[in-house]
Formats: sequence, C-alpha cells, structure tokens
Amino acid sequence: MQDSWRCFWDSCLHSSRGESVELSELTAYAEEKYHIREEFKWTDYPGFSVLREPVAGKWVALLMRQWDSDIGMQIELCDLKCGEEALATELFAPYLSAPFRMRGSKWIGIHFDKRTNAEVVFHLFDKAMQAGTQLLFTFAMGEETPSTTVFNETPLPSPANYPQSAGGTVPAKIREMIRIYTINRNNSFSLKCKNFYLQGKCMEFYEDNCPFDNEFWRFLPTYHDLNLKQLRGYFTWRTLLRRGEFRRSATPFAYLYIYELLNGIGVASPEEAFQKLEEFKCGYLDSGVCGDLVVNNLQRWMFDFAVIYNLPVESALKYAQSDMIAMDKAVAILRTSGTSTDEDILSALSVFASKTTSSSPVLNGDKGKHLFAETWRYAASQFSEGGKDLFTLCFGTPKYTTWHPLSNAVYWERRKQVDMDYALNEHHRISCRNGMWQEMKYSPLGFDLDRIKAFLHETDRELRKYLKMGSPLRKKPEEAWISPLVEAVIEADKKAEIEAAKPQITIDLSGLAQIRQDALLTQNSLLTEEEKQDKTDEAPQGRVERAQGEAPLGCVERAQGKAPQGRVERAQGKAPQGRVERTQGEAPLGRVERVQGEAPLGRTSCALSELQQLLLRGLLQGESPKELLKTHHLMPSVVTDAINEAIFDEIGDNALECEDDTISIVEDYREDITKILGGITK
Repeated sequence: MQDSWRCFWDSCLHSSRGESVELSELTAYAEEKYHIREEFKWTDYPGFSVLREPVAGKWVALLMRQWDSDIGMQIELCDLKCGEEALATELFAPYLSAPFRMRGSKWIGIHFDKRTNAEVVFHLFDKAMQAGTQLLFTFAMGEETPSTTVFNETPLPSPANYPQSAGGTVPAKIREMIRIYTINRNNSFSLKCKNFYLQGKCMEFYEDNCPFDNEFWRFLPTYHDLNLKQLRGYFTWRTLLRRGEFRRSATPFAYLYIYELLNGIGVASPEEAFQKLEEFKCGYLDSGVCGDLVVNNLQRWMFDFAVIYNLPVESALKYAQSDMIAMDKAVAILRTSGTSTDEDILSALSVFASKTTSSSPVLNGDKGKHLFAETWRYAASQFSEGGKDLFTLCFGTPKYTTWHPLSNAVYWERRKQVDMDYALNEHHRISCRNGMWQEMKYSPLGFDLDRIKAFLHETDRELRKYLKMGSPLRKKPEEAWISPLVEAVIEADKKAEIEAAKPQITIDLSGLAQIRQDALLTQNSLLTEEEKQDKTDEAPQGRVERAQGEAPLGCVERAQGKAPQGRVERAQGKAPQGRVERTQGEAPLGRVERVQGEAPLGRTSCALSELQQLLLRGLLQGESPKELLKTHHLMPSVVTDAINEAIFDEIGDNALECEDDTISIVEDYREDITKILGGITK
C-alpha cells in the first residue's frame, strides 16, 4: 500500500523542502490516502480538531492551532497516537516531544515549524493508522457462544482457483464480474472506485440464494475484498432487501449497498438513489444494527450527494451536520439583528455563551431578555474599531475553502461535473468551477470568541446590577469598551419607563356632536319663559341665525350686534373664544364666502354661498364634489352641516347626507333643492 501512495507522498515532500511544514499538509495527506477528514468538535476551541480512523472511530491525532501573543504568530501542534517508542527511534527530531494534551504511552507530540520533517511526520501517521485499524473479527456459528478471533480473510482468487464445495460453484455472473477487475502498478484508490463501479453495473440486477450470516469487517469494502461465501451472501442479502425484507447482516454489506446507491447502481436517477438511501437509513440503520459510525457516514454522504447532484436544498439541509446548521443560523441572525426578534438574538448568542451567561438570572424575565438583545442591536449598529463593525470584528467575513464531496466513500466520478452554485443559505454556498469544488461560509477559525464572550460577560454584569438580579460579576478591565454600549441601552430604558408612567389623556372627537346637543338641551332647560320667548323671536330653536350680510358658520347663532345668553358671539373686529376669525377676503370654515364685488351665481330663496350653490348644482347633475372640496380645503361633513342649516327653513329637514366623506342628496328633497336654486340645474 505504501507504493500506491508514493506519488502523493513525494509531492508533499517536494513541496515542503526549504519551507515549514504545516498541519494543512498532514490533513491533506490523511484525506488523500485514508479518506478521513478533519473534524472540528469544539465551538469554544475552533483551533482544535481531530483525525479519526474510520473503522472504530477512535482518535489518531489531535491537531492544535494557537495564537502566541509573545511572538505574534500562530503555532501549530499535534498529538499523534503512534506510540512513545517513536521518540527513541527518531533521536534527531527536536520537533518531537511528549504529548501536549493527551495522556498515556501511546501518544507523542509534534511541533510544526521549519525544522519539522514531512517524511517523518507522514511515516508516523501511517504507523498510527496501522495501529488503529488492527481488525478484530467476531462470528457466531449456529448456537455456539460468540468468540473474538483475529484472522485475515482471503480475497477472491482467480476464477479457476475457486473451490467447488462448501460455497458452491461460482455463478457465471460472478465469474464475469471478476474478469472485469483490472490492476495496475499504483493500485490507486481511484482505480479501486472505478473497478467497484464497473463490477457493480455488471451485477446491478443479479440475485442469489446463498445466505451468509457471520459478522466480519472490511475497511472501505468492495466486491473484490470479499471471498466467495461473503460475496454470494451479500447478493442474497441485497435480493431480500430490494424486496422490502430488512435482515440483519455483516456491516460491510451495509457499506456495499450504500456505495452502490451513491454510484447510481440499481437506480434510474439521483432522486431515486437519494430516496432509497433514506429508506435504508430509516428501515435498517436507525435500528442500531451497524452502530453510529455507519449512520454518521451515511448522513454526511447524503448531504454531499444532494449537493453534487443539485437536489433540492431541503434535502441537503436535512442531513447537514447539526452544529453547522446551528452556526449558520446564529451568524445569520446576529448579522441582521435589526430585523431579528429578541428570542432569535438570544438563541444565537447562546451558541457562543459560557455556562455563566447561559444560566444568568437576567435571562429569566422578558425585560432582561429584551435588554440583552437590545444591547447587541445597539452595539452592532454603533460600535466600530479599525473601520470594522462589531459583527465583522466577532465573526470575520466568509472564507473560501476546498470542499471534497464523498471523500470517505467508494465513489467514482464518472461524469464531467458542470459548473454550479449551491446556496445553503445567504452566506453559505458550495460552488464548482472546472471540476473543483469550493465552500464559502463564515468559518469558526475566523471567529474572535474572546471578543464575543467579553461582550456577553460585560452585558450580563451591567444588567445584573441595573435589574438587581443574581450575584454581581467581576468587572474586567479588558471589557471596558462594552460598558458605554450597555449604559446607553439602560439609559434609554429608564426614559421609556418615565414616559410610560405619565398619565395618558385621550380625547374622543367622535362624541363632540352629542356633547353639543346635550349642552343645548341643558341650556334650554335653564331658560325662563321670557327668555324662551325672546329666543323664539330671535331665531328658531335648533338653527343658527345668520347675522346681516354674513353666511352662517357651523352651528353658532349670532343675533344682530348682540350674543344671546349661553352662546358665543363675535365682537366687532375680534374673534370670539374658541373660534378663528377669518381675514378680509377669506371664506369662513366650512364655507366659501363671496368676495366683495364678485357677482353671485344666482339668487336663491335662502342664504347659500356661491360655493354651496356650485356644490348643490353638481350634486343635482350627478357630479362628485370631491375636487371642489379639495381645492378649497374643506371637510365634507362640515360643508354638509352648513348647507343643511342654510336651507332648513325652506325644507324643514336635512336635505344632504354625508357618509364616509361622500355627500349625497336625499332623494325626497331633490325637487325642493332645485326650486331653491331657482329651478336652474345647469
């Protein structure tokens, strides 16, 4: 196997000569050779990650990236599970040491700098992988007690060497499949995937009836890795599976079936393949027959599959890593906090909060929650440093990284991948250009977690003090930049409370007409008989008397030269209290007074202004008075009342109605209005 990776290894060594070796070279080596990807397991420590061997899922390497403020640069470390005897064999490797974080004799530490030899690091990693993938196989025969036995299965021999007993004769289809298999000097993983695809298409619809129920293990299993009994057992198990019978069997069988669907074997379209993967997960894997590792791998592969075949985004998000979804959602909410709810902002901040902040008594009440969320909103809009706002300082900007879909699966990319963009959300997308995949997102490696936690701690401290909740927290000098932001939010809350405490006075204008009517009734009830008689002589009850030469205004009555008792009169040259006096040449409220020297439209039997006559003539002709009222800035209801009062003596009732600011003639009085206007309607 070492020879099969010589080209990749040589290229890594060549690229590292004369330059410092980085952790990225080790992760690239691990992914290319062993198809394992770096896993970031801790949100609080984005610089820490692990590499796991894929069979048992145990750690083989702990990778650490830490910022050293003393030297002003990032240092890279690694704890590798290759055995402490490596320290004795590599005597002239000063970059090797005891482990930095892990404990035990199986671990050593590696410091990545200019002295680090890539060849040694890759050799030690191979050793760690070999130690971590020692296969233990368990099998049960009949009713015997299961035992654990170490053994090596024999791969498929050439067709001529197959035994003709026990496993039965070799079916012709299997012989044909074996002939398809090709071998070259490198025996690369890509060729292994291609062989699997070609053999799988050959056996796409093959069925068998030779069960095999013993457990065994294979790393990245293919048909060629199984002996005859296992191979026929797989096709027997697959036959029943396709008929809807989910029988428990060896774990490699599950991997083979998954690999077939990923490669489009036995299905007509990517959509059908995805559907069958879901059915297999729900009907077989979710019962726990294969352990969490198979389920986790399948979910990751289903996400990758949905992306590369451009299936609906909902399908991909359904199987995306939960921590990735939570991180994306939190960043999106905090980025647009101005339009986000308090609950959403607090939920997003909780992704980065410490246990102290998460359990803060401030967050137990609605007021505390609102102030906490409002502080982030205010800080996000007001605070900046070095030309960057708070969000950018905390979360950076989206970064592009290389994306390797289905890298830990037996998958052969037989088609030319077209250029495409696959948007998971507004700021997380995966794109393909010229067959190369890239992922653009806010990466935890770019997060300033110290700044985020400082904001949360100081906000919690200030709000505890303001709301008098919980025990006080210690003030930290490095968090002083946050204090003015929290204090501004607290000050705004104090002012809001003062305003809310003021008595609220509301006036319902809709009841003024009723109040006016009630007042007139009260006034009349207090008059003596003589006063009532005088009032009758002056003007009819319920009407507004027009002074000589003046059109009536609203419902205020004015006797010539004198205001009656209980009424408001306008003194000469002075506006009465509660009224606005019109200037010379200006029409009173609700009316347009004829300017001196202007000819009237026509004589009427009652005192109607020129504007009122125009309005009535228009109504008689079915025209809307809206433009006329708008031009003279008049209210429909006021004008309606004024006209009704002006012609009340002639008709004895309200001749106009005003509903929803629309004036209309009461049909019973249309003829009366025509007579009032002199019988002229045009």
